[in-house]
Amino acid sequence: MNTSQKNTSKQASLDTSFIDKLLEFFTGKNNEERLKEKQLKNIAHNLSQNSKFFNTRKMVIQPAFSSLVYTIFRNSQQIAKYFDLKNHRSSIKEFLIDSMLDKKAKELKEQLEADKIIDYVKTSQDPAKAIAVVQKRLKQFIAYFDNKKTAEINHTYNQICNLASLICYEWYFFIRKFDSSISESNLTYSPSFAHLEGKYVSEDLIAINDELNGINLNDDFENVYHYLEEVSHDKGICNCLKKTIDNMKKLKSHGSLTKMICLITEDPYFKPKSFSTNEKILSDYLKKIQDLTKQTLKEVISLLNKDKVNDLVSQIFNTSIISRMKNYSSKMSDFL
Repeated sequence: MNTSQKNTSKQASLDTSFIDKLLEFFTGKNNEERLKEKQLKNIAHNLSQNSKFFNTRKMVIQPAFSSLVYTIFRNSQQIAKYFDLKNHRSSIKEFLIDSMLDKKAKELKEQLEADKIIDYVKTSQDPAKAIAVVQKRLKQFIAYFDNKKTAEINHTYNQICNLASLICYEWYFFIRKFDSSISESNLTYSPSFAHLEGKYVSEDLIAINDELNGINLNDDFENVYHYLEEVSHDKGICNCLKKTIDNMKKLKSHGSLTKMICLITEDPYFKPKSFSTNEKILSDYLKKIQDLTKQTLKEVISLLNKDKVNDLVSQIFNTSIISRMKNYSSKMSDFL
């Protein structure tokens, strides 16, 4: 850069500095504050163009938002118990895996139930061979869960976890901030939603937005729907979940919720957190079945040995129970 260019650049910098100071003098705001204000105006303009949830001039939440949340609340109410990981995590894991077994795998699992194993081995003419068959069935069942099947099960469970954080959210307490007359039991009530200043629900909005940010609502939830049908024995209940997912997409669309939070908190740089689950659930499930099968085989072998002893006693004494000898007592046995 030659001397002339340096001087020109220096002059431009001085002019900018002078203008900034002049603006700060008249507005009482420095350059950073003016930039922040400009970004908030851009966010407000964008939000007003793409969403009916928020009045950007009055900074209040519109009834359209409350109405959508109310619909999510009512649909979630009907399916929440099937996503209650807080109280039924182990049962949900087991039921999910069972729901994803094919016909052959279900037959193998049924054959590995304790009472089936005992009955099969005890009624077999060759118990040793029957035990070997049970062990083979166990290996076949475990082998069913190849890498593809394992990944599919883990992915579906993590989908359930991510959905559960939203389905089991405290929607009831949140929606009552818009209409305190709403009750959990009165399903026929028609709510009346007024405008509400965003600052009164900012924490809820941030929490919901964080959960929404951690889930891909465009994912394929077919296995989750199948799980829901299996556990509820109600094919129609999947419609509640589908509607809930569709309505959550509306909340998330165009980044509307994030933009609302930016305006309410006056922070144009606000970014949602991302909470998502990445668990692997198959090993505990298989270990439980493996341990139960081994324990059952030990018990059935013990029963077979006991039967052999009783048969031997029966052959010698013609009874499976040795009668007490006359004039014999347990006290006398201490001296024998």
